[in-house]
Amino acid sequence: MAKIAFKSGKDFYFSKDEDLKARLKDGFEKHAQFITSELGIMKGSFMKAGQMLSVYGASFLSPKAQEILQSLQNQTSYLDWKEISKQIPSHWKEELEISPTPLAAASLGQVHKAVDKDGNLLAIKIQYKGVKKAIKNDIKALRFLLKSLSLLPTELDTKDLFSEIQTMLEAETDYLREAQLTKDFNQKLNHYPEYHITKVIDQYSNDNIMTTQFIEGTPLNEIDKLNLTQEDKNKLGISFFKLLFIELFELEQLQTDVHLGNYLIMNSPEKGYHWGLIDFGASKIPPKSFIHPYQGMIKALIQQDKKKFLDIMFQMNYLSHKQKTNTDLLWKYAKLMGEPFLHESYHWGNSSLSDDILKLLPSVIKEISIGKPPKHAVFIDRKIAGVYFVLKKLEAKFDVNEVVRPFIHTRSAFNKQTEV
Repeated sequence: MAKIAFKSGKDFYFSKDEDLKARLKDGFEKHAQFITSELGIMKGSFMKAGQMLSVYGASFLSPKAQEILQSLQNQTSYLDWKEISKQIPSHWKEELEISPTPLAAASLGQVHKAVDKDGNLLAIKIQYKGVKKAIKNDIKALRFLLKSLSLLPTELDTKDLFSEIQTMLEAETDYLREAQLTKDFNQKLNHYPEYHITKVIDQYSNDNIMTTQFIEGTPLNEIDKLNLTQEDKNKLGISFFKLLFIELFELEQLQTDVHLGNYLIMNSPEKGYHWGLIDFGASKIPPKSFIHPYQGMIKALIQQDKKKFLDIMFQMNYLSHKQKTNTDLLWKYAKLMGEPFLHESYHWGNSSLSDDILKLLPSVIKEISIGKPPKHAVFIDRKIAGVYFVLKKLEAKFDVNEVVRPFIHTRSAFNKQTEV
């Protein structure tokens, strides 16, 4: 961790360039190979941070640096089969034929393919031993590192935010919880043919191992292999964007980790291209007291209602009630996120949103007085940013207003809340 801070952090910290994109580029890009090799052998929270960098770094890193970092997605350092197989009950090993070569490795565990006695293909996710116990110290270390590099605003009380990160990571290590959430999403989305959700195999699942049906599909980071037509990209983009609003407005329950490995592009004669959803560990069910104002904020942004948007921002304590905030600048920043809703047909592949946001961000940091943002927003904000990133990667083109209209105008609880 100290090596990463020294090599990349000093370049970021001592850069005089006010352009945040340039500073990030200088700080990370020339050390991408080093950062990847260091994070690739780590497990738990720091590995998770590395994977997030590999996803969102596309907005400021060169294709070569992205390629290096993307190896963190599915080709990290695996734990030797001899070691990780100790986690599996002995009678399961007798009943299943498990491949010792992992399909993928992530921050908290790795996945192995298996075949049961009836010939059914299964995916077994095995948690790394000791990961649960390490989370608390990992969060402390991450907070210390960010403070040491002066990357956290001094006026912001981050206690609740880091507490939320710790809570979510602990939830992600509870595989029984994830199994139940997977079943919930399966049941709640079963009338949407655009999505195929993996099925949990209870017989071979416990608190540290989760076994599901193995589903065939192409991971998002290998999308170029499919040679999709623009029509295919548009169809996938519409259903991906729609899923965000189904979760946010209909289910009020969100899978918050838009990791490229969590979404498979499937194809069948009946459905054509559609989504395979395989990981629900980072799912969150926010309280109504949070989700309804948050819905109102999203609606105000879509409708370009500056007053309502700012009122809800203050109501939710995103902004300080004691210090002055440049609300015009904040609205300019917010309108960037609402830009796709201003077009009859928005081309995500041609979008410069990430560049525009990074250019404006230094001014926002200086002129916006942050209050005490609700902790529930941490991962939901990440979800929305992740959806935008995926749509850009897909290069989809569609009318976003047409997609969200049914959700915006049919939520009675939501409509009541926005009158506040």
